[in-house]
Amino acid sequence: MRKASTWTMAMAVVALTSLTARAGDPVEVGAAIKDQVHYAGEKFHEQIDYLTEDSPYPCFYAQVDAFILRRSLTNINFPATSLGVRGPIIAQLQDLQFVNELGPRVLAGYRCTDCLTVEGLYFGQHEWFDKFVVSDPNSRLFGVLNKFGTAQQPIFPVPPFPPTFGIGNNTSVQSGDYKTRFHNGELNAIWNLFTLNLTDDKDPHSPSFSFSLISGLRYLRMVEFFSLRTRGSKAPGIPEDPSATADYVVDCKDDAFGGQFGGRIKVVGWGGITLNVEGKFAVLANGAEQSSVAVFTFAQPIPILGALAANDGTVVTSYLGEVGANLTFDVTKHIAFRTGYDAFWLTNRALAPDQVDANATQQNFIRPMINTKGTTRFYGYTFGLEFKF
Repeated sequence: MRKASTWTMAMAVVALTSLTARAGDPVEVGAAIKDQVHYAGEKFHEQIDYLTEDSPYPCFYAQVDAFILRRSLTNINFPATSLGVRGPIIAQLQDLQFVNELGPRVLAGYRCTDCLTVEGLYFGQHEWFDKFVVSDPNSRLFGVLNKFGTAQQPIFPVPPFPPTFGIGNNTSVQSGDYKTRFHNGELNAIWNLFTLNLTDDKDPHSPSFSFSLISGLRYLRMVEFFSLRTRGSKAPGIPEDPSATADYVVDCKDDAFGGQFGGRIKVVGWGGITLNVEGKFAVLANGAEQSSVAVFTFAQPIPILGALAANDGTVVTSYLGEVGANLTFDVTKHIAFRTGYDAFWLTNRALAPDQVDANATQQNFIRPMINTKGTTRFYGYTFGLEFKF
């Protein structure tokens, strides 16, 4: 009987194709197509009902959301540029800001029994970027690497070089930019401990209160890029050098994997409204790596080309705490509209700006190190649809 229904659906598609190819009254063809599509839809629902007739409702469900996510910058701050030697600071790290970014959130769930559900969740592809740029036509910009013109760079001694000659000194343009890309994946088991029906009706759509435990695996990845750049040089006593450049670039990534546990409260209300509140705590082994490169060039008073480089990595234990809540509004038996809020905190992570060695030019090398101290906060809103069968 079920095989016959499946063949009927296939024949309906064939008949639909032949009708569109056959010349005839467009009104009749349109009516016939409408009838065939309606019939095929009924047969499709029959097959879904057959597959799930021995399983609790909903057996399959999927959530497709837009996730508007924001994150904090870093826990540190350092001044980047001054106007003049020991002059006022006109650019610093905390001038940068990561605002809301849109990314997908997709969840698929299968309810194995009344007590156990398995869920897979992915959200990510958020990419934050911001930069600052300051300029001065008189080349009075001084950078952090040579302590804003107060420390002579050892490889450029006086004499023969003039005072304040060095990387980031007497420049016309200075900039800093910071970019992050984020991914998160989870596989969880949801263990329903109890369900309290608020009415005598046992229908799953009837008002109820339930509590479930969450246990599972979590993977999180952050890829970051940070740079400090200067252009131009006009040190006292030597010709102006508009082609002078200096670039300090840091690439950093976190790959964190581990286990998590938590709880979920579900309240099914009247009128097809459901409230879900959950919290999770994850313990992750975080493989953090960073590589830093500084390259500088001068054409005056003589051609000079230099480069410094270093990298490091470690594995640390990172902790992630997350809380979230969402409301769903049933549109039909199988479709619901969702909206919610989510926030989580990641500790012991490596961020690209935290790896900058402010003494690199004074020491003439970048110190190999990896800084994983601090906490980053993520928070934002979701809205989308849920499909239940």
